[in-house]
Amino acid sequence: MASSDSGFLRRATGLSGSLRLAASIAIVLCAATPARAFYNDRLELFFTETATWDSNVFRLPRAADNQATLGTTSRSDRILTHGAGLSADVPVSLQRFQASYQRFWTRYNRFDHLNFDGDLWRAAWLWAVTREFTGDIGYTDATGLASFAAFRGTTRDVIHTRQAYATANWQLTPRWLAYGGVNATERKHDDPTRRIHDVEAVSVESRLSYVTPKENRIGGAIRYEEGGAPETRIFAGIPFDNGYRQWGIGVVGRWDITAHSRLDGRADYVRREYDQFSERDYSGPAWGVTYTWTPTPKFSMATTVR
Repeated sequence: MASSDSGFLRRATGLSGSLRLAASIAIVLCAATPARAFYNDRLELFFTETATWDSNVFRLPRAADNQATLGTTSRSDRILTHGAGLSADVPVSLQRFQASYQRFWTRYNRFDHLNFDGDLWRAAWLWAVTREFTGDIGYTDATGLASFAAFRGTTRDVIHTRQAYATANWQLTPRWLAYGGVNATERKHDDPTRRIHDVEAVSVESRLSYVTPKENRIGGAIRYEEGGAPETRIFAGIPFDNGYRQWGIGVVGRWDITAHSRLDGRADYVRREYDQFSERDYSGPAWGVTYTWTPTPKFSMATTVR
């Protein structure tokens, strides 16, 4: 299911003929070397090293013949990602201007045909009218491997994603926080056989959350998204643009369990309707929970279930 990132939990995205719900647990250990800061800590050169273990890389069912499909009986793999980048963070009164670039190299231990190199560009303006009325406007440009939770098979497919967004947060009272946001996304596939899934989408979302004295929060969210292919393609002799509309309503929350651990979660009921091939329409739940443990500023571990 394609869905723009929103809420307190960043969700995996992608398009498929029908929504596939796959539960997976990934434990990521991130260790960064000491960063070198310049110009009063406003410019930073950094290096990262990420180790990931994935118990089912291709999201294959237990009954699958892994030996015939993968050439091995194992479905798991260890993944190393090396990264280097440069970031800038410039405060001006209540405003903050940020920009960054990162180059990364991802290497799989067993399924090395999935290896790929990528880039991540980001620019943002964190604006503020008052301390109670803030938001951000930004743009990102990234490359990453297509999720096997959304696309069946074992083919390497790198997706190029461009995203522009604008958000606003309004602290109505010390206990109530309102949020509004708009997001425009473009995704293009590197694999020619999947370019029919290229998409341009625009979404809007609003939330109202209750904030406790300890900064925990729980709230309701509504969301609407509309998208389609950048260009019409011919599929089985039929002009096809993959247009769709999606509505969602749900609950979002954040709980700071301790000073070094946090739980973020979101659960939605969504309904998606396609302009063509309505058998792909979906209505039902979509949810995810992330537990983040940060014992020191240079060590973090995140566990996600979707």
